[in-house]
Amino acid sequence: MVAFGFLVWVDYLRVQRVIYTTGLVAEPLKPDAGSATGLAGGARELIVPEHNNDSYHWIVQTQQMLAQGEARVRHVDYDNAPFGRAVESPSPYRWWLGFVAWLDQRVSGRSPGLAVEQAALFADPLLHLLLLVGATAFVAWQFGVFPAAWFSAGVAVFFPFAGGFIPGAPDDQGLSLVCAIGSVLPLLAGLRAFYAPAASEETGEQGPDRRVDRWFLAAGVMGGLGAWVSVASQVPILIGIFFGGLIAAWAARSSAPATARGPSLVIGWWSWGLGGASTILAAYLIEYFPDHLASWQLRAVHPLYGLGLLGLAAMLVQAEAGIRGGKLRRSVRGCVILLLGLMAVAVLPVVMWKTKSEGFLALGVSSLRLTKLPGGAVASSLW
Repeated sequence: MVAFGFLVWVDYLRVQRVIYTTGLVAEPLKPDAGSATGLAGGARELIVPEHNNDSYHWIVQTQQMLAQGEARVRHVDYDNAPFGRAVESPSPYRWWLGFVAWLDQRVSGRSPGLAVEQAALFADPLLHLLLLVGATAFVAWQFGVFPAAWFSAGVAVFFPFAGGFIPGAPDDQGLSLVCAIGSVLPLLAGLRAFYAPAASEETGEQGPDRRVDRWFLAAGVMGGLGAWVSVASQVPILIGIFFGGLIAAWAARSSAPATARGPSLVIGWWSWGLGGASTILAAYLIEYFPDHLASWQLRAVHPLYGLGLLGLAAMLVQAEAGIRGGKLRRSVRGCVILLLGLMAVAVLPVVMWKTKSEGFLALGVSSLRLTKLPGGAVASSLW
């Protein structure tokens, strides 16, 4: 409750500051319900903090999406005149900003274009509050009240995480952070259920918790959704999960015989990989079917990322079984699965190299900023 109140107070002050700054104009702009922006001459009035160029793109493209009734924005005319340019950014954040604008329009009666600029003030703070409430409730349910209290404080004030949800500067960074947390918390719940299984109600004996596979599947689906929103943000998370799985298996290698628990966790990692890969494939089809399926643009969601995720899952299955079993599995089947996993992971960097595409390693303007906070740190490289 304290964290929630703190965020509401801070975001209220920031919204008021953006409104005040935007109001410093010589003459008020005239409304025009027939314009895509809701203002005469296609003008816009919101002044985005720090002049975040990405935020302006999200606002303009969402206004175009609502004005033209197109679910997927694949081309815009406001750049590269007179031909315009293709749009590579995925749709989920535009849908979220458009949904908040639709809510504002229903309440206030504004035109869709003006509603988008108003929604830009609240879209990211609303995501922040939903994350605070939903994830804190999940942590309390799975891990207890004390961890949930610390988690809620971290979501509200942890730097630079909390700086990704700034009012008036809409950007997909906040949504990608939500997906990143959603791809990790279910895994932690699944591992907790696996290493501390509940007693069977029928026999009272200890056995693997059947919820493990469902938690791993949920984590995979959230990871796939995160890759849809931003592969640059989610791919490092998935790689980190891979190494985390290896460390967890090594740390618990002597806790129980491999035959007692190995098969259950193997199914869990397969569920993680298949859930993530299926979600990525579905997201790719939703985003690009049927006109843009032949593109090898790897800066956005692509089936090769799903293939790589399956490869990580296959490698984890073999490594986990070998580590917990105390020796490497040298069966033909195990070696084939490990080899196929390595090949699946290697396909993505090979294609990036052959097509001269930076893929998820591509740098954008936001890549050089630690947060969207005014006066935040800006660097020229990762180091």
